[in-house]
Parts: sequence; C-alpha cells; structure tokens
Amino acid sequence: MKNFDFTGIWQTRYLIADIVIHVEQKGRKVSGYAEVFGFMGSKDLYHFLGEVNGMNVHASHYKGRRFVGKALGKNSAAGILTTISGSKLSLKAKRVSMNPQVI
Repeated sequence: MKNFDFTGIWQTRYLIADIVIHVEQKGRKVSGYAEVFGFMGSKDLYHFLGEVNGMNVHASHYKGRRFVGKALGKNSAAGILTTISGSKLSLKAKRVSMNPQVI
C-alpha cells in the first residue's frame, strides 16, 4: 500500500485555540511543528517527529504529547491528540497548502 503524503500546512481549531501544523514528509518519516494560538494572543510551539503507515500517521512531541490519526481525503485528516495529562482531544484538520514552512 502506498503511503499518504501529509506534507503541507494543516489547520484546525480546538475550543478557542487555532492550530496550524507544518508537516514535512520524507518517505515514511514526518517532522514539523504545531503552532497553537490562544485567546489572548499567546502562541505555543511544539516540534514533533513521527511516521506514516498507509493512510495512518502517528507523531509525538518530546515531552509526551502524541497524535494518532489518518487521512480522510486529499486535504482532510482526523485523529486524537493525547496531552501530557492524558486528556484526549478529537481533532479534524484541513490542508491549506502543500508547501510546509518547517523551521
């Protein structure tokens, strides 16, 4: 089975936080960062590494946050983000660009 290519910029929202995820994929490996924009203008940055298997992706931040998801279509993905405290957040994202801006 061919691996889905998650490369690009993805956007989602959780409660009042806007989230922009920059993904670069090389073969089965993914890397990048997520920017989380809070209500009062705060911004948190989380770098991650992960792997793709078919339509599925799993990635993690070194402090323990994990994302497990899958592609739903060419520009749509969904999954569960597990926080450090163990909370599970259901997210659905759309790809808004095929060009990641990975730093």
